[in-house]
Amino acid sequence: MILTILCAGAKGFVTPRIDGFYEDVAAQTGLQVGDEILRIDSDRVFLANDIPMLLERGNGVYRITVRREGMRVTLENVPLRLREFEVDGEKTVKYGLIFTAEEANAASVLKTAWRSTLDDARLVWLGLRDLVSGVIGMDALSGPVGIVSVIAETGQQAGSAADAVRAIVYIGAFLAINLAVMNLLPIPALDGGRAFLLIVRTVLEKLLRRPIPDRYENYIHQAGMLLLMLFIAWITLRDVLHLFR
Repeated sequence: MILTILCAGAKGFVTPRIDGFYEDVAAQTGLQVGDEILRIDSDRVFLANDIPMLLERGNGVYRITVRREGMRVTLENVPLRLREFEVDGEKTVKYGLIFTAEEANAASVLKTAWRSTLDDARLVWLGLRDLVSGVIGMDALSGPVGIVSVIAETGQQAGSAADAVRAIVYIGAFLAINLAVMNLLPIPALDGGRAFLLIVRTVLEKLLRRPIPDRYENYIHQAGMLLLMLFIAWITLRDVLHLFR
């Protein structure tokens, strides 16, 4: 709902459909004007903003799936790297792709809000994946204190009061999506953990052919809640120390 309200104030949206290229990028990549980029490697493209984000996570050569004249076409080994181009007499660094824009209407507002929701949920999963793989460290995590700091900094850096309100409201939407995704993780004391243990318990009762007392599941959830509270306390303490530093 929040993202729909924010999108409703836009005059138009940039789409992942290619409208043109800088210099010789088309010849080098095999992409064509009118191609709508659907996937980069194994990741889906929800919004045009996803494209530079996903390209930055790659190694410079990609498998790109596009919709071309109504057909899905997959291009292998597509080279796309940041290059310096001259635009209106000024040098800028880009991937060399120019995307189309569509006028905002009821359909495009709802579509963009829905895709933004999916995109933000995917960002949470990407962050968790990077955390597990070691791409980012524990320093990247923030608790309530750190979140308030980010909100305050966002408001201070905004160009106007209206921009600050929009940015802070968007952070609220992102936090709601973040909490929803985290709550679905199979961690004891969270809803995802309860669902996971319910499945495990059902399978065990079928195999053992006898009911399992509730107290065992309660022990697991209590231990999970204790660990979760300790983790939140540690994150909060670290955020407070970071403020003083």
